[in-house]
Amino acid sequence: MSTFNGSATAISSVVSGLIIFAYAASQMSFSAVQFAEFALVFTLGSAIAVLFTLVFIMVSYKFFRSAGWVNWAFDIFQRVVRYPLNIYGVIGSLIFTFLIPLGFATYYPAELLNGMVGAWWIAGIVVFSLVLIYLLVRAFNSSFDSYSSAMG
Repeated sequence: MSTFNGSATAISSVVSGLIIFAYAASQMSFSAVQFAEFALVFTLGSAIAVLFTLVFIMVSYKFFRSAGWVNWAFDIFQRVVRYPLNIYGVIGSLIFTFLIPLGFATYYPAELLNGMVGAWWIAGIVVFSLVLIYLLVRAFNSSFDSYSSAMG
């Protein structure tokens, strides 16, 4: 089930998320630099999630022409991001980082806030995120060029 059932629900979800984040931030001790790193990684991860979603929808439409399949896949994706990547093992972590890049939107920003990633990991995440964003924009533009219409 989608979390965006209307603008009031979406706004309340964002507001409640910000309140929870503000409370958690007040209970943790991290510096302004750590917060800036988190904001950068979180923003890049969010961009990756949105772009991946757009590319996934366009490719799914081109090959399957079915919204049911897309809804089923997004339901699975929504369940996957509820848990840390390391519970899926090495193979699962690699899949959800590189093939289906959900980890950039949820797992890595959380790991950064918890102090579980060092400076080299942060630099690697930022560089890989920028490359992935570039590739996803190219993939979206390419798939959009071949899009005809939802009516067939």
